[in-house]
Amino acid sequence: MTISWTLLSELPAGAASHPAAWLGPEERRRLGSFRVEKRRGDWLRGRLAAKCLVARVLGETGHSEPSPDALEIVAEPSGAPTVRLAGGKALPVGVSISHSAGTAFCAAWPDTGGKLRVGVDLERIAPRSPGLVRDFFRPEEAAAWEALPAAARAPFATAVWSTKESVLKALRIGLRADTRSVGILLSDRSASPTDGLPRPEGCGWKGFAASLDPALGGRGLPLAGYWREENGFVLTVAVTRGA
Repeated sequence: MTISWTLLSELPAGAASHPAAWLGPEERRRLGSFRVEKRRGDWLRGRLAAKCLVARVLGETGHSEPSPDALEIVAEPSGAPTVRLAGGKALPVGVSISHSAGTAFCAAWPDTGGKLRVGVDLERIAPRSPGLVRDFFRPEEAAAWEALPAAARAPFATAVWSTKESVLKALRIGLRADTRSVGILLSDRSASPTDGLPRPEGCGWKGFAASLDPALGGRGLPLAGYWREENGFVLTVAVTRGA
């Protein structure tokens, strides 16, 4: 099994102008709560990318594909998205969604038992201030950033930040935790499978290792990390299993 993924930057005209045609009842209520157009656009791109990917994963695993309006992707209490029919029945597929600079990044995977946990993050490569690095990175990460040539600092800092976010998403914690509670070691080598955990489909993924503070509660669980640069973005994927 691999983790399917996709990027979406532009909503098709019909999907943008008539979202009620492909959103479920709860999703339509959520859409109505947005007051900022950018947030609305980001959310719609993420939902459409996720629904298309979920339909693909369901079809590839022998399940029937519900119509888009009969399928809902809603937030659990932790904030992680979950997939269900509009009537409330959970579907055997997991999703994770991220947005950055008008682009949505989504991953989906078969998950009949509900044990596999995947977090994805998408970040536009951009310079990060010394203050951000000092306040949100571990000392060894900040030292590695400072030792780099100026041109290499933005990709490195973007990747470290993004990997931290994807790990915290996979742990179902999110940015409620201090980002320094996750230590990141990036690799420039092609990633290999880890502890039987699935990896993202396709080639070009590099690996990263994460060390966790005991307070996070994820120590001892297998954790695989993947990252890549794509079209001016950093994409990261963290994979673990629930306890």
